[in-house]
Amino acid sequence: DITDTTVISNNVDVHATSDGDILAAAVGFAGAEGNAIAGQFGLNYTQQEVIAGIYNSTIESNSGDVDVNANNSSTIQALTGAGALGWSSSSGTGVGAALSFNITNDTTEATIDSSAITASDGNVVVEAIYTATVETITAGVAIGKQVGVAGSLSTVVLTNETQATITNSFVDADRNLLVHADQDGVINTIAGAAGFSQQSVGLGGGVSISVLTNDVRATIEDSTIHARATDGVTVQINDWYDPDQADSAGVDAGDETSETISGLAVVASSSENLQLYSGTVGFSSNQAGVGVNLAPHFVSDTVRAYIADSDVNTAADHGGDIM
Repeated sequence: DITDTTVISNNVDVHATSDGDILAAAVGFAGAEGNAIAGQFGLNYTQQEVIAGIYNSTIESNSGDVDVNANNSSTIQALTGAGALGWSSSSGTGVGAALSFNITNDTTEATIDSSAITASDGNVVVEAIYTATVETITAGVAIGKQVGVAGSLSTVVLTNETQATITNSFVDADRNLLVHADQDGVINTIAGAAGFSQQSVGLGGGVSISVLTNDVRATIEDSTIHARATDGVTVQINDWYDPDQADSAGVDAGDETSETISGLAVVASSSENLQLYSGTVGFSSNQAGVGVNLAPHFVSDTVRAYIADSDVNTAADHGGDIM
């Protein structure tokens, strides 16, 4: 961060970067001549704060860019399994249960606050980029002479905040001003349970839950902005096909593409890619086999891009494009 400071330079870069990885495996097995019970519990949690900022400062870049960039990624790869074998000549019960909880609660922030920023021959870029990847395998297996009961619970929760902001500041960019917040979530899960019995009941029960409540913001508030778009220099930004464009391009509406502009861009974007597989088996060679599977998934992201209570360019110096 730059705080309570005056900086005069050719280029000013404020970067904060983090790359957090969790690789976890938890597997248990129980066997007995009679009754056997096996259980396994896995909890993986990330809470990273990656913040790049300029606060209450004066920055002058005489021949280059002012770049405030926060880049953050979290990866969880988890294997959780439990197996039980209960068997004797006359009876036996096997119970196997695997529970896996995987949570990301990360903050990624790039900000200019209460500052005066001048890029005399360059761009001003405020950018927060976040990626969360969660890949899990959760399985329970139970075999019993009389009863086999197996269960699995797989839970993935992504509740992250990604924001790029300019607040209460003066920003003068000879070329372009980009305020960009982007969040990408990837979830790949495999969950299952299998219960086998020779004499009585084989029961397999599985629950796979995904909850995504991410907040993504790109904003300019209470500020004075000049994005002059001189020299014809452009900046590349994310864009998405509308229905008419999609038909002519042979793609789906909402698919991501890119475009270049010269001027001011305030862009917030979020994408979620979920590949979820779950299944259960209940088998008995004599009486009853029951398999129950529940897989609820919830996506409730909030994505906002706006300019509020601010002055952008002037009638005499109208600058370039605004997007």
